[in-house]
Amino acid sequence: MLTYMKRLAVDFVIVILLIVLFLSKEYLLLPPALQTVALKSLLVSAGFMMAHITGKLAFPKVIWRETNFQPVHCLRIALYVIFIYAYSIGG
Repeated sequence: MLTYMKRLAVDFVIVILLIVLFLSKEYLLLPPALQTVALKSLLVSAGFMMAHITGKLAFPKVIWRETNFQPVHCLRIALYVIFIYAYSIGG
């Protein structure tokens, strides 16, 4: 379980820092362009974390080094793309 958390550590830190930024009033001091970048970074990181957790809980283990490409590979790739896209366009 700890190895899975290491993969998400950077995104988890980004999400926590941006949530603290949004909850404080410092967010309003940023220019609008940086507010947009910060919000999109938060949403994409949250989408990545949710896709990773959902993939681990709902689907069988994927061995990416296999030479035989299985349907579960496409399913996991689609899961990441869909979650990150859905989160990035607004949550």
